[in-house]
Amino acid sequence: MTVELLDWEVPNGIEVLLAWLAPLDGVCGPDRPTGDGWPYRQVTRVTGPDDKVTDFGLYSVHTFATGPDKEAAFTAAADAAQITHRRLLAMAPPLAPQRRIAISGGRIIKADSITATEGPRPEHYGAGELVARQVARYRVELRFAAAL
Repeated sequence: MTVELLDWEVPNGIEVLLAWLAPLDGVCGPDRPTGDGWPYRQVTRVTGPDDKVTDFGLYSVHTFATGPDKEAAFTAAADAAQITHRRLLAMAPPLAPQRRIAISGGRIIKADSITATEGPRPEHYGAGELVARQVARYRVELRFAAAL
């Protein structure tokens, strides 16, 4: 049976952001394997429409860090979140040129723009006082690309 599908698709924005963050110290991904290092960065898509040419995704970026006490964990998370923030803003206009980001299938993606809708801020994390979290949100515009 043959089913008609559009020849274009939106790149997976989570994959794009994680690929861009991967060179930073620490771990990036949907889950942090036990025993892996810190800081840990997680990306989730919150919402966002498309206009059949561009996807306007809103993404939540969580940066976790640990320390020997509550204050040290808070400071480590804040420092790591600032590095995360600076890296993301260096990904695309308006503050940087479009960057080539390799994702699965050998595709190269360039974001049209990235804007912080909420800068890094502390958010309670229920894993105890030795792990702290900072959360930021970004609007990322990605063009549809040829489907695999």
